[in-house]
Amino acid sequence: MTNSELILLYQKLFNHDILKTGKSSLDYKIMTLKEREFLIEFYNSTGHHFWKNKTSGKYHVYVYAEDRPKKRKLISAISKHNLDQAVLNYYHATEITFEYVYYEHLQIKYSNRSTGTRDREECAWEKYFAESDFIQHPISSYTLGDIEDFVFEQMSVYKLDSKKVQKITSILYPVFHRAYAKEYRKDNPMLSFQIPRYFFTPSTEKRVKDAVLSDKDFNILESYLLDSLETENQKYSTLFAIYLDMLTGLRAGELVALKWTDIEDNYLHIARAEQKTRKRDENGKLLKGSNFIIANTKTKNSVRDIPLNERAKKILKLLRQWQLNLGFEDSEYLFINESGERLNAPIIEQRYRRLWKKLKLSSGTGGIHELRRTFATKLALQGISIYILQKLMGHADIQTTQKYYIRVDADIENSLSFVENI
Repeated sequence: MTNSELILLYQKLFNHDILKTGKSSLDYKIMTLKEREFLIEFYNSTGHHFWKNKTSGKYHVYVYAEDRPKKRKLISAISKHNLDQAVLNYYHATEITFEYVYYEHLQIKYSNRSTGTRDREECAWEKYFAESDFIQHPISSYTLGDIEDFVFEQMSVYKLDSKKVQKITSILYPVFHRAYAKEYRKDNPMLSFQIPRYFFTPSTEKRVKDAVLSDKDFNILESYLLDSLETENQKYSTLFAIYLDMLTGLRAGELVALKWTDIEDNYLHIARAEQKTRKRDENGKLLKGSNFIIANTKTKNSVRDIPLNERAKKILKLLRQWQLNLGFEDSEYLFINESGERLNAPIIEQRYRRLWKKLKLSSGTGGIHELRRTFATKLALQGISIYILQKLMGHADIQTTQKYYIRVDADIENSLSFVENI
């Protein structure tokens, strides 16, 4: 039997198991009938007879290897059983595809746990990889040029900037690392992978000044909110949330995760955030819809205390009275609906967008995150220290804070006075 026939036989015996179950029969310690059938054919094929070295006691056999001078590779093992496993592993590697290694990596990394990170990775997989022929080749066959061609093609089709290309490389790197670690291939081509900067499509991200509210629009919005909250009966707590966000600069996910116990004297303690995860069945398969859960903040930098100015304290008092009037004196969370259920971030986002359009604001973009940008910009224009601003915003990277920074002349004790002047 030729090497091509051996590969076809291996594929016939095992590939169905790999595709259907996500793992091969090699994952079991007891040798199966399929494995025995393959080994019998292998050892009876020309050039694949095994032998035992009388001096070392080791067992040896040659397997076909295209990249070797004589088109063959010597496999050795301390026992016949180990030699059998080595042969099976060798042919197993010739049939393992990029797609198989990806799902193997996914299973090990996340173990069926639904996380936002896994959801984002799988979205990138579905968009850039799932429908591509690129993933169907044996993992051992890829060259650095093949990988570059694939990435450049995606960059051209989707007009990707450097940040979006990272969604692709964040899959390529772990897949080829695992393939090398499991000896599915003899090298890791991603160690030499690099894209020149001039290949990237320039980012179209809006400048900070285009994504914040002007002083005029900020005042219009604040006047409307204050008048509505003081004079009208609110069905939901969304307007309370929007106003507090204007005065604290919280992320939307942090805002809806606030509890009454987070209020300490003149400060608001931030320690949690809402996370959006995609629904899955008991086997980890994606379903339609999303779950909104409360978890710890994404990084340790996000855990912080935000000073509360007098207007923020006033809004919190009005919010508490609103809850009491509805009979929710035992409410754990600040922002709830008329049934006492916690609001999630998309509801706040949707309400703000409608309000932005209703008031016909001419600045900003209509997204709730612009309230956070406006908060940071106002503090920066007052001259607050970049390091204090970084801490108040919960930025892990000071370069993010730099976008709002004007000059450094403040200290931590002065941060409340800056917030008072927003």
